[in-house]
Amino acid sequence: MRNNNFQSMVSNAKRKTGVVWAFLMICLAVKAQHLDSLLSPPVSKQQVDSVLQVTIYKKELKLFAVKALEKARELKYTEGMMHALDQLGVMERNFSNYQASLRYHKECLTLSEQHNSDYWMLRSNQNLGVLYRRLEVYPTALEYLLRALPLAEKLQNEKETASALNNIGNVYLYLQRYDEAMNYFQQSLLIDRKRNNYQGLSICHGCIGRVFEAKNQLDSAQVHYEKNLFYSEGWNDKNGIAIAYNSMGNVAKKRNRWDQALEYYQKALAMNLEIADRKYIAPNYC
Repeated sequence: MRNNNFQSMVSNAKRKTGVVWAFLMICLAVKAQHLDSLLSPPVSKQQVDSVLQVTIYKKELKLFAVKALEKARELKYTEGMMHALDQLGVMERNFSNYQASLRYHKECLTLSEQHNSDYWMLRSNQNLGVLYRRLEVYPTALEYLLRALPLAEKLQNEKETASALNNIGNVYLYLQRYDEAMNYFQQSLLIDRKRNNYQGLSICHGCIGRVFEAKNQLDSAQVHYEKNLFYSEGWNDKNGIAIAYNSMGNVAKKRNRWDQALEYYQKALAMNLEIADRKYIAPNYC
């Protein structure tokens, strides 16, 4: 029964996201000889680490992360195992392979608890929270994220702290507990301002805009969506730019400003077509 429930959640999530990943040619990203030297099957702990440093930025290189995990197991290299499990869990989630992602993150969590690794406990709880949020199992998502937050604070890891705060805020947003959501988003925003983190600032302003939009405070929503756009443009995040335009289109539509809404939606659509992100193309026709 539990497996059937999970399969149902996976099916629902896949239908909602409709994520299509376009694999990039390796030769366009890295010189072939350099890549071959980095991504040949690892034979030592150092090579395991090197492979994982490359695959964190190249999600299409899943095979090499799998090889790194195999070698880390063979060498009984616990740090490398946890790193590889974390990477693979994130990759599988991004490919909407939620059951595989769950297995990797849970194994990483078990290992991190056995070896008292606060960092990998943090990462595992954070990623499990994001996974269950994606599956719309909000109480479980919140449970994991509320475990991740004190670990991030203990480690004084501002990046992970801001991420945990934002993720918790998103769960409360989906639960329509808007005041609690806003509290967490504001805390995350303060950290990202301190770090001058344009990516984080973009995401936070977009989330705060969604809270205001949900409360029908459209002037405030528009202000934050414009900031969402500003910071997305600041670090050249085309996906973020498209989302910001789409959000502003929604606000304009609610104000019955149809010409303005159409203009925003056309900009969002053009950006999405440019980056071939099918996850967001369909809503822009509405």
